[in-house]
Amino acid sequence: MLAACPGVAFLWEPFHRAHDPGRCAACFGHTFPYVTDRTGHKYEAQIRAMLAFRYALGAKLRSARSLRALASAGRGICLFWLHRMRGARPLLKDPRALFSAEWLAARFDTHVVVVIRHPAAFACSLRARGWTHPFDDFLRQPDLMTDHLAAYEREIRRFAENEQDILDQAALLWKLAHHMVSGYQARHPDWHFVRHEDLSREPVAGLRALAEAVGLPFDTRAERVVRWHSAPSDAQRIGWCDRCREVRRDSAANIGSWQSRLSPAEIQRVRARVGEIGEVFYAANDWR
Repeated sequence: MLAACPGVAFLWEPFHRAHDPGRCAACFGHTFPYVTDRTGHKYEAQIRAMLAFRYALGAKLRSARSLRALASAGRGICLFWLHRMRGARPLLKDPRALFSAEWLAARFDTHVVVVIRHPAAFACSLRARGWTHPFDDFLRQPDLMTDHLAAYEREIRRFAENEQDILDQAALLWKLAHHMVSGYQARHPDWHFVRHEDLSREPVAGLRALAEAVGLPFDTRAERVVRWHSAPSDAQRIGWCDRCREVRRDSAANIGSWQSRLSPAEIQRVRARVGEIGEVFYAANDWR
């Protein structure tokens, strides 16, 4: 939604393993990579090129396996050229970059926005999509374990050695991620932390305030885009817009959808597993 502001170019999840190598030539070996000054030299040039809208044609050609992939390279080159010509401001959206946020902020002088979502809503969403997580991914990053996740090593190791129910996986993943977020809040008061539920209740006001906080102009077109994607609609309240292939849903109605999709016992399981980290962001009333 912030990409609806004028002069902004959207960069989709370059930390994702399936990202377009032409848009970002960096290749990360972990689902949630932990990039620091110790390892950042491996990725800095590629990320800097992406933020400057320099298309990595060589990386794209090396990965291309079809004519369709080659055609997408042409589109990518043109798109990046247009972004450069109009002096667009890059907006990088990627939940997998969470553990690398401090390095990104320090190295590239970024504004950081962290969106926090209710753990039960997060768990419900992952179960609906069948998304599991390889917890050994954390264990294979000793710097991350030593710097931030040592207190959770036994729990992480148990989940890595024996696959757990997807709700329990989602709850542990949420806890680990928001342990990081809680630390970020303490160390970086200049960053912007917003709850998904608060944005969903007042999407226009919330996004206008967020845009202003990061120096983006929130014009009438941006407001129309936000309203179209988040307001109740007689056409289709939850689903995909055939014209633009983007999510459109009644955001206010969607806030508590997890309450009807999870049983009381399942909600309590998620709440118990996230424990005191959950209490940092959500009060008891937020679980009812």
